[in-house]
Amino acid sequence: MPRHLRLLSLVLLVLCAGVPPAQAALKVLATTPDWGSLVNELGGDKVNVYTATSPFQDVHRVDAKPSLLARARSADLVVATGADLEIGWMPVLLQDSGNSKIQPGALSARLALVDPANSAYYASRGEDFQKRWQQATLKWEAEAAPLRGVPVAVIHRDQAYLCHWLGIRELASIEPKPGVPPSAGYLAELVTKLTATPPKVILRNAYNDPRAAEWLAERIHVPVVLLPYTVGGTPEAKDLFGLFDDTLKRLLAANQ
Repeated sequence: MPRHLRLLSLVLLVLCAGVPPAQAALKVLATTPDWGSLVNELGGDKVNVYTATSPFQDVHRVDAKPSLLARARSADLVVATGADLEIGWMPVLLQDSGNSKIQPGALSARLALVDPANSAYYASRGEDFQKRWQQATLKWEAEAAPLRGVPVAVIHRDQAYLCHWLGIRELASIEPKPGVPPSAGYLAELVTKLTATPPKVILRNAYNDPRAAEWLAERIHVPVVLLPYTVGGTPEAKDLFGLFDDTLKRLLAANQ
Protein backbone atom coordinates (compact mmCIF):
# COMPACT_ATOMS: atom_id res chain seq x y z
CA MET A 1 0.00 0.00 0.00
CA PRO A 2 1.55 3.35 -1.02
CA ARG A 3 2.27 6.20 1.33
CA HIS A 4 -0.90 8.03 0.22
CA LEU A 5 -3.06 5.07 1.22
CA ARG A 6 -1.52 5.01 4.67
CA LEU A 7 -2.33 8.64 5.34
CA LEU A 8 -3.88 8.11 8.74
CA SER A 9 -1.29 5.66 10.06
CA LEU A 10 1.99 7.15 8.77
CA VAL A 11 1.34 10.83 9.32
CA LEU A 12 3.87 12.69 11.46
CA LEU A 13 2.27 15.72 13.03
CA VAL A 14 3.82 18.69 14.70
CA LEU A 15 1.64 20.39 17.29
CA CYS A 16 2.17 23.93 18.49
CA ALA A 17 0.64 24.30 21.91
CA GLY A 18 -1.03 27.69 21.58
CA VAL A 19 -4.80 27.46 21.16
CA PRO A 20 -6.29 29.74 18.48
CA PRO A 21 -8.95 32.31 19.36
CA ALA A 22 -12.53 31.09 19.44
CA GLN A 23 -14.09 30.78 15.98
CA ALA A 24 -10.72 31.38 14.23
CA ALA A 25 -9.75 28.76 11.67
CA LEU A 26 -6.77 26.64 12.66
CA LYS A 27 -3.60 27.65 10.85
CA VAL A 28 -2.10 24.47 9.42
CA LEU A 29 1.23 24.19 7.61
CA ALA A 30 1.31 21.06 5.41
CA THR A 31 4.61 20.05 3.86
CA THR A 32 3.11 18.50 0.71
CA PRO A 33 -0.09 18.96 -1.32
CA ASP A 34 -1.45 15.53 -0.36
CA TRP A 35 -1.19 16.34 3.34
CA GLY A 36 -2.83 19.68 2.69
CA SER A 37 -5.67 17.90 0.92
CA LEU A 38 -6.10 15.47 3.82
CA VAL A 39 -6.22 18.30 6.36
CA ASN A 40 -8.90 20.00 4.27
CA GLU A 41 -10.86 16.73 4.13
CA LEU A 42 -10.78 16.37 7.92
CA GLY A 43 -10.88 20.02 8.91
CA GLY A 44 -13.34 21.47 6.41
CA ASP A 45 -14.07 25.13 7.02
CA LYS A 46 -12.41 24.99 10.46
CA VAL A 47 -8.89 25.00 8.99
CA ASN A 48 -6.80 27.40 6.93
CA VAL A 49 -4.14 25.31 5.18
CA TYR A 50 -0.88 26.54 3.69
CA THR A 51 1.11 24.00 1.65
CA ALA A 52 4.88 24.41 1.79
CA THR A 53 5.61 22.76 -1.56
CA SER A 54 4.00 22.55 -4.98
CA PRO A 55 3.29 19.41 -7.03
CA PHE A 56 6.20 20.40 -9.27
CA GLN A 57 8.86 20.39 -6.54
CA ASP A 58 10.99 17.50 -5.32
CA VAL A 59 10.28 17.58 -1.59
CA HIS A 60 13.69 16.04 -0.88
CA ARG A 61 15.24 19.26 -2.17
CA VAL A 62 13.37 22.14 -0.52
CA ASP A 63 15.07 24.96 1.38
CA ALA A 64 13.82 26.14 4.77
CA LYS A 65 13.31 29.72 3.62
CA PRO A 66 12.43 32.61 5.97
CA SER A 67 8.88 32.61 4.62
CA LEU A 68 8.44 29.01 5.77
CA LEU A 69 9.95 29.81 9.16
CA ALA A 70 7.37 32.57 9.52
CA ARG A 71 4.58 30.14 8.64
CA ALA A 72 5.89 27.67 11.21
CA ARG A 73 6.01 30.33 13.90
CA SER A 74 2.35 31.18 13.44
CA ALA A 75 1.03 27.65 12.77
CA ASP A 76 -1.27 25.80 15.14
CA LEU A 77 -0.33 22.53 13.47
CA VAL A 78 2.36 21.32 11.06
CA VAL A 79 1.73 18.13 9.11
CA ALA A 80 4.68 16.27 7.60
CA THR A 81 5.33 12.91 6.00
CA GLY A 82 8.33 11.98 8.12
CA ALA A 83 10.31 8.83 7.25
CA ASP A 84 13.16 11.21 6.24
CA LEU A 85 11.15 12.58 3.30
CA GLU A 86 11.73 16.19 4.33
CA ILE A 87 15.02 15.44 6.12
CA GLY A 88 16.89 18.22 4.30
CA TRP A 89 14.64 21.08 5.34
CA MET A 90 11.97 20.07 7.85
CA PRO A 91 14.31 19.69 10.89
CA VAL A 92 15.75 23.14 10.13
CA LEU A 93 12.25 24.57 9.85
CA LEU A 94 11.21 23.11 13.21
CA GLN A 95 14.41 24.02 14.99
CA ASP A 96 14.64 27.59 13.74
CA SER A 97 10.98 28.54 13.83
CA GLY A 98 11.12 29.36 17.55
CA ASN A 99 7.91 27.36 18.02
CA SER A 100 9.26 25.15 20.80
CA LYS A 101 6.31 23.10 22.04
CA ILE A 102 6.25 20.52 19.28
CA GLN A 103 4.85 17.02 19.74
CA PRO A 104 3.96 14.14 17.39
CA GLY A 105 0.46 12.67 17.24
CA ALA A 106 -2.44 11.51 15.05
CA LEU A 107 -4.20 13.98 12.79
CA SER A 108 -7.83 13.76 13.81
CA ALA A 109 -6.93 13.67 17.49
CA ARG A 110 -4.61 16.63 17.08
CA LEU A 111 -7.19 18.75 15.33
CA ALA A 112 -9.58 18.07 18.21
CA LEU A 113 -6.88 18.74 20.78
CA VAL A 114 -5.96 22.09 19.29
CA ASP A 115 -9.61 23.01 18.75
CA PRO A 116 -11.67 21.07 21.34
CA ALA A 117 -14.81 23.12 20.71
CA ASN A 118 -15.06 21.45 17.30
CA SER A 119 -13.94 17.95 18.28
CA ALA A 120 -17.27 16.38 17.27
CA TYR A 121 -17.00 18.08 13.87
CA TYR A 122 -13.52 16.65 13.28
CA ALA A 123 -14.59 13.19 14.44
CA SER A 124 -17.58 13.20 12.09
CA ARG A 125 -15.50 14.30 9.11
CA GLY A 126 -12.83 11.76 9.97
CA GLU A 127 -15.33 8.90 10.04
CA ASP A 128 -16.86 10.03 6.76
CA PHE A 129 -13.44 10.29 5.12
CA GLN A 130 -12.39 6.84 6.29
CA LYS A 131 -15.56 5.27 4.89
CA ARG A 132 -15.14 6.96 1.52
CA TRP A 133 -11.43 6.13 1.47
CA GLN A 134 -11.97 2.44 2.21
CA GLN A 135 -14.62 2.19 -0.51
CA ALA A 136 -12.39 4.00 -3.00
CA THR A 137 -9.41 1.79 -2.14
CA LEU A 138 -11.40 -1.36 -2.91
CA LYS A 139 -12.48 0.16 -6.22
CA TRP A 140 -8.93 1.17 -7.15
CA GLU A 141 -7.50 -2.23 -6.31
CA ALA A 142 -10.15 -3.96 -8.44
CA GLU A 143 -9.57 -1.60 -11.36
CA ALA A 144 -5.81 -2.07 -11.12
CA ALA A 145 -5.88 -5.86 -11.53
CA PRO A 146 -4.62 -5.69 -15.17
CA LEU A 147 -1.51 -3.85 -13.98
CA ARG A 148 -0.16 -6.73 -11.91
CA GLY A 149 3.19 -7.86 -13.24
CA VAL A 150 3.47 -5.06 -15.79
CA PRO A 151 7.17 -4.09 -16.12
CA VAL A 152 8.06 -0.40 -15.85
CA ALA A 153 11.05 1.88 -15.52
CA VAL A 154 10.90 4.87 -13.18
CA ILE A 155 12.88 8.08 -12.90
CA HIS A 156 13.64 7.45 -9.27
CA ARG A 157 12.25 5.18 -6.65
CA ASP A 158 9.62 7.47 -5.18
CA GLN A 159 7.14 5.31 -7.12
CA ALA A 160 8.17 2.22 -5.11
CA TYR A 161 5.09 2.29 -2.85
CA LEU A 162 2.76 2.64 -5.82
CA CYS A 163 4.45 -0.19 -7.72
CA HIS A 164 4.38 -2.46 -4.68
CA TRP A 165 0.70 -1.75 -3.96
CA LEU A 166 -0.42 -2.43 -7.53
CA GLY A 167 1.97 -5.32 -8.17
CA ILE A 168 3.77 -3.41 -10.92
CA ARG A 169 7.26 -4.76 -11.65
CA GLU A 170 9.96 -2.10 -11.41
CA LEU A 171 12.84 -2.97 -13.75
CA ALA A 172 15.12 0.03 -13.36
CA SER A 173 15.48 3.55 -12.05
CA ILE A 174 16.81 6.27 -14.35
CA GLU A 175 18.37 8.11 -11.42
CA PRO A 176 21.10 5.96 -9.79
CA LYS A 177 20.28 7.68 -6.49
CA PRO A 178 17.29 9.90 -5.64
CA GLY A 179 17.94 13.41 -6.90
CA VAL A 180 21.19 12.47 -8.65
CA PRO A 181 21.01 12.99 -12.44
CA PRO A 182 22.14 9.97 -14.46
CA SER A 183 25.51 10.11 -16.17
CA ALA A 184 25.91 9.38 -19.87
CA GLY A 185 27.56 6.08 -18.99
CA TYR A 186 24.73 5.05 -16.69
CA LEU A 187 22.12 5.91 -19.34
CA ALA A 188 24.04 3.83 -21.88
CA GLU A 189 23.93 0.89 -19.47
CA LEU A 190 20.18 1.37 -19.10
CA VAL A 191 19.70 1.32 -22.87
CA THR A 192 21.48 -2.04 -23.04
CA LYS A 193 19.59 -3.46 -20.07
CA LEU A 194 16.15 -2.24 -21.08
CA THR A 195 16.55 -3.16 -24.72
CA ALA A 196 17.12 -6.74 -23.61
CA THR A 197 14.30 -6.61 -21.04
CA PRO A 198 12.01 -3.77 -22.11
CA PRO A 199 9.50 -2.10 -19.81
CA LYS A 200 5.97 -1.40 -20.93
CA VAL A 201 6.35 2.28 -20.02
CA ILE A 202 8.59 4.75 -18.23
CA LEU A 203 6.86 6.45 -15.28
CA ARG A 204 7.51 10.15 -14.71
CA ASN A 205 6.20 12.28 -11.88
CA ALA A 206 4.92 15.79 -12.48
CA TYR A 207 7.96 17.34 -10.77
CA ASN A 208 10.59 15.23 -12.59
CA ASP A 209 12.82 16.73 -15.25
CA PRO A 210 11.54 14.89 -18.35
CA ARG A 211 14.73 15.00 -20.42
CA ALA A 212 16.42 11.77 -19.32
CA ALA A 213 13.16 9.81 -19.51
CA GLU A 214 12.42 11.11 -23.00
CA TRP A 215 16.00 10.41 -24.15
CA LEU A 216 15.75 6.82 -22.90
CA ALA A 217 12.24 6.34 -24.29
CA GLU A 218 13.39 7.29 -27.78
CA ARG A 219 16.13 4.68 -27.67
CA ILE A 220 14.18 1.76 -26.24
CA HIS A 221 10.94 2.68 -28.04
CA VAL A 222 8.52 2.83 -25.12
CA PRO A 223 6.22 5.68 -24.03
CA VAL A 224 6.69 7.96 -21.04
CA VAL A 225 3.63 8.15 -18.78
CA LEU A 226 3.17 11.30 -16.71
CA LEU A 227 1.73 10.62 -13.24
CA PRO A 228 0.57 13.35 -10.85
CA TYR A 229 2.35 11.82 -7.81
CA THR A 230 0.62 14.28 -5.50
CA VAL A 231 -2.50 16.43 -5.40
CA GLY A 232 -2.33 19.08 -8.11
CA GLY A 233 0.24 17.22 -10.20
CA THR A 234 -2.28 17.05 -13.05
CA PRO A 235 -5.48 19.05 -13.63
CA GLU A 236 -7.56 15.97 -12.74
CA ALA A 237 -5.77 15.33 -9.42
CA LYS A 238 -7.70 18.01 -7.55
CA ASP A 239 -7.85 16.10 -4.24
CA LEU A 240 -6.76 12.75 -2.80
CA PHE A 241 -9.50 10.84 -4.57
CA GLY A 242 -8.80 12.55 -7.87
CA LEU A 243 -5.09 11.79 -7.40
CA PHE A 244 -5.66 8.05 -7.43
CA ASP A 245 -8.45 8.12 -9.99
CA ASP A 246 -6.17 9.92 -12.43
CA THR A 247 -3.10 7.83 -11.61
CA LEU A 248 -4.96 4.61 -12.37
CA LYS A 249 -6.61 6.07 -15.46
CA ARG A 250 -3.20 6.98 -16.90
CA LEU A 251 -1.61 3.64 -16.01
CA LEU A 252 -4.48 1.61 -17.45
CA ALA A 253 -4.54 3.65 -20.66
CA ALA A 254 -0.81 3.06 -21.13
CA ASN A 255 -1.28 -0.67 -20.59
CA GLN A 256 -3.73 -1.08 -23.48
